[in-house]
Amino acid sequence: MRIKITEWQQLFQNCVSNLPLPISLPTVALANPPYCKINLTSDSKLARFEMAYKWIQHKDGSYVITSKLKTQAEQECLFVEQCLNQLQPGEIVCILVSNGILSSSNQAHFRRWLLKDMALLIASIQLPTENFQVECGL
Repeated sequence: MRIKITEWQQLFQNCVSNLPLPISLPTVALANPPYCKINLTSDSKLARFEMAYKWIQHKDGSYVITSKLKTQAEQECLFVEQCLNQLQPGEIVCILVSNGILSSSNQAHFRRWLLKDMALLIASIQLPTENFQVECGL
């Protein structure tokens, strides 16, 4: 289907001449972070991220951030933190993350931080691992 430029111009003029809809829609961002570990010792700028630090678990199950930087961190955790820090009230972000971030025992502190302090998880959908591979062989 081809649309003529005059049709686009007419549609644009109709949108400009009419008042905005009387509803307020939230801003929605879609994000696909990089999936790799990053060396934290080589970039001091990364020290501003909470997920760049080691966390300890107390006997009651809570986690507390320490003052010690990790040597490596999951880049997608840093990316998620950056996305959440950029949100304004009423905005929504949808982020594609690997299953390990939401299920691995090594990432329990991240999940606790994410779900308790930072965000409301609306849905979690598990996709086949092939979706996260560089080449699927198809």
